[in-house]
Amino acid sequence: AAATKPTGGKLLGVLLAIVAGALCGVNAVPFDLWNAQRGPDTRPMAFLFSQTLGTWATASVIYHLVGAWAICTGTSVPNAAIRPAYLSGMMWAVGESAQFVSLDALGMSQGYVFGAIGPVMLSSVISCVCFNEIRGRRNLLGFGLALALQVAGVVMLAVGSGGAGGEAEVGSGMEE
Repeated sequence: AAATKPTGGKLLGVLLAIVAGALCGVNAVPFDLWNAQRGPDTRPMAFLFSQTLGTWATASVIYHLVGAWAICTGTSVPNAAIRPAYLSGMMWAVGESAQFVSLDALGMSQGYVFGAIGPVMLSSVISCVCFNEIRGRRNLLGFGLALALQVAGVVMLAVGSGGAGGEAEVGSGMEE
């Protein structure tokens, strides 16, 4: 039997997952702040360039730091991994633009829930049904329960938000 003590790699993976989740959770905050202060004739796509440029610049810095580390340690970096990552980044930018449109039309409470949680739920179902990534009765029951909880949470957020006009605006008099 394998040892049950977590390895350093597993702890690093958990830490990276927590950081990624936290960063994903605050991804729409700059847009929400900008959206609260923009004029009525400014379209949400005006924000897209700065958001995607910041993401691309950060990813480029990380890639170059990893490349420099690889040169210093004599490790090779598989350059073939760059093209798929670049393509997925472009696909992400298209999805981000669609999310900005939904945030503008539905408001933050509904638009973010549908734009962030909806694709996760859909990809989970696709991975389970089409690719059989979840196997075994117990695992499928756990997946079904998690999916049902997600659906319940999305429905409660959508119903409880009161529509796009029911949100509090940033700087709505609380600072007086």
